Amino acid sequence: MEWRSASFLERLATRRLGRRVSYFAETESTMDTVRDEIARCVKESVDVPQDLLVVADFQTKGRGRIASRSWESSKANNILASFVVKVGSPTEMVRANLGIAISIAQTARAFGLSAGVKWPNDVWVKGKKLAGILIDVSPVSGSDFVLNIGIGVNVNEHIAEIEEKDVQQSSCSFLSELGSEVSREHVLADILNAFEPLLDLSLADVIERYSELDVLRDKEVVVLPRRIEHAAEESYDAIARGLDASGYLRVQLKSSREIKSISSDEVSVRPFLEHFKP
Repeated sequence: MEWRSASFLERLATRRLGRRVSYFAETESTMDTVRDEIARCVKESVDVPQDLLVVADFQTKGRGRIASRSWESSKANNILASFVVKVGSPTEMVRANLGIAISIAQTARAFGLSAGVKWPNDVWVKGKKLAGILIDVSPVSGSDFVLNIGIGVNVNEHIAEIEEKDVQQSSCSFLSELGSEVSREHVLADILNAFEPLLDLSLADVIERYSELDVLRDKEVVVLPRRIEHAAEESYDAIARGLDASGYLRVQLKSSREIKSISSDEVSVRPFLEHFKP
């Protein structure tokens, strides 16, 4: 069913987030649309609208966190959306990054799914991906930055009909878990309703809430380098030990028992999926 902005706005209870909806039946990427609007505002020296929300029923060039990956979605079944958040420090960036994952997981749990957060930017249900998050950062003035937050949430996706078997086996949706369709508009409104208050909390409080939903904690993982300059480094086995005070993932190396904090810019973390089998 085509997106219904009226239904979304009726459910939305935020002060600012998502109040100005730009809807597209089809677009290359909602994040690209928001990026172009940010660039226009910077060029014209005007404020980036903090209430902007771009929603699409279908994307032709949806992106994943890793450049070689795309975000695939059937038409008018899922949430494909991007919005902006203005921040003034790296701490606020981390708070927003963790906060949107918390908000998606909490919303899914309110609908009856056993959702959790998989560092740094996924929401999982029983070891399968329900949602992904991608954030681009744009400087606007002085120390201020605008976050272009893109989310993809599998809502009414028919998982059994996905042609790529590896994607089918590693994904889930509200529909596949609940057995019935739910309103995309209500799910997105609930996500933003949950997210906005988190922007007023301290990073420590957000990390505490994140930790309650952390599906990796005390699980065995494989840590892989992501940056080109780290390409020669070897992957290594570790145990995830939660987040540190800065929001980085703490891992304990299995080879030496050393504990270190790692950034999502530097590594990718893959858990052993047998830990998540029902």
